[in-house]
Amino acid sequence: FPHPGTETNPPPGGSNAYAPRGNDGDLGRALHLLESSGSQRVREGCGDPFRNGASSFLAGRDSVREYLEECAHLSLETEVENDDGAAARFLRFATHLVLYVDTVLPEYCEKLALPPEITEGGAEEGAALALRELLLLKYISYLSSRRDLWSHVALYSSLLSSRQSILETYSSFLVGVYGDGERRMALERARDLFPRGLDGDILKNV
Repeated sequence: FPHPGTETNPPPGGSNAYAPRGNDGDLGRALHLLESSGSQRVREGCGDPFRNGASSFLAGRDSVREYLEECAHLSLETEVENDDGAAARFLRFATHLVLYVDTVLPEYCEKLALPPEITEGGAEEGAALALRELLLLKYISYLSSRRDLWSHVALYSSLLSSRQSILETYSSFLVGVYGDGERRMALERARDLFPRGLDGDILKNV
């Protein structure tokens, strides 16, 4: 990472001197070049946050981190409950992007965090909360607000970092599930996806 041929600096000896250099890892410069392009289509497209993401991956690790943290901040600050518009789609995009990065580069993803002063409780002074966990909790909250998406809550809850977090999050979700069929579905999903025995603990907790 980045992909061979897109390194921010060519290897010693200059054997890769003509490979893309990603504007020396400077995302701002890369985006400025797009904004000042002679092509109107490029200028219009460069403001798209999804395309900006592609630019950050070309620019290098530092730009990817900056982009992911900005996306997460925007998603966490935006109200999305009961919404199916652009904000919900962007939250879904940001969550899955961070989950992907966590899958291929877990050590890198662990370093992604928001400053504690812009998070709502839960962090000790000077601590940082993992973006992966924050985005998952926000996305689960969104899924829980949409009855037609309740079947997905267990899957994303199972990706939380600890058994206790899964227990608390899914218990809170089940409190609002009243229909017998829906409650049965939710418990079956928990039984299939959660650590063994956790579904029983959740029932005791509700």
